[in-house]
Amino acid sequence: MRILIVTTVKIGYDGLTNHILTYIKNMRKDGLQIDLVSARDIDPDIVPLLQTIGFNQIFRIECRDTAQLKYFYRLSCLIRKNKYDIVHVHGNSATLAVDMIAAYFGGCRHRIAHAHNTSCQHTFFNKILKPFFKISYTEAFACGKEAGEWLFGKNKNVYIIKNGKDLEHFRYSENIRKKIRNELRLADDVIAIGHIAAFVPTKNHKFMVEVFRQLIKRNDCYEMFLYGIDGETKAETLEQIKSLGMEGKIHYMGAKENINDYMQAMDIMVLPSWYEGFPSVTEWEISGLPCVLSDRITRECNLTGSVRFLPIDKGEQLWVEEILNIDISEREKYRENVDDVFARAGFDIKTNAKELRDKYFQIARR
Repeated sequence: MRILIVTTVKIGYDGLTNHILTYIKNMRKDGLQIDLVSARDIDPDIVPLLQTIGFNQIFRIECRDTAQLKYFYRLSCLIRKNKYDIVHVHGNSATLAVDMIAAYFGGCRHRIAHAHNTSCQHTFFNKILKPFFKISYTEAFACGKEAGEWLFGKNKNVYIIKNGKDLEHFRYSENIRKKIRNELRLADDVIAIGHIAAFVPTKNHKFMVEVFRQLIKRNDCYEMFLYGIDGETKAETLEQIKSLGMEGKIHYMGAKENINDYMQAMDIMVLPSWYEGFPSVTEWEISGLPCVLSDRITRECNLTGSVRFLPIDKGEQLWVEEILNIDISEREKYRENVDDVFARAGFDIKTNAKELRDKYFQIARR
């Protein structure tokens, strides 16, 4: 069976890419030929990983934003040439109609639209393309219930593909924690606040930096570390940090291939996003990290009870108070029974990958 996976965002060390690669890595490949299309760009640092993860071929048609007709034509021709049984497209909005219709004209009978968010940046195009999108896909997938309702509507038949995790990969290690904290030159009494997300407007970095500014007025023992792929808000975020004189307290770390190791060195994680589909918070939970999230983020991600949800429209002080009240020794408590919690919730990647493989074959037999 031939499957083409299309990702409509940049391929890098971000949540959506991680979701795709984790599934492909853990899926049995016998009987499958899985190809990948990059519709925007590929971070050069991740190319070696892509080449070993299990893809048959990787195609670059990186003009989805700049030359839509060219992208549509090239994608359609690629699909027709390789005679794919299934085209599986990952994205956030009804602009997926472009890829779905290209797959239709390419002769693909089974077209999966996979929702990864609960809103989008391009609301105008989402509204305009919604009628075309509704008739263009044959299968509706989503990372969670709320993401499915956002893209496909309520009471629709949406197949939930959970963001399964490799528990061993993110499990807490005292040795790794000591190694990374030494690398970061963190004293034992420093409380490290971590944030892992792309530098894009939805992640609300400006609010987070202001929260931290007010936090260290109350207690100077905190430092913040910003991890994530570069985006349009990187420059303004770094300028905000510089203008506030906090360059020694807030550290830009960029994207890290071994982000699981850097997580061990953190004590608290924060994510004040305006919206998310199903964020990588579960990775933080496996490590036992207390998390403070925006109340715009789905409660579905609170598997261990370590996640707090706060509003982002009622000022920064609520966040400051919540962070000050977190006992970082709680981490050990949250790590207890992680395996059982994730297994019961259906987030074991081995099981998830087998279910997706079975789903592909079920779809292709129709």
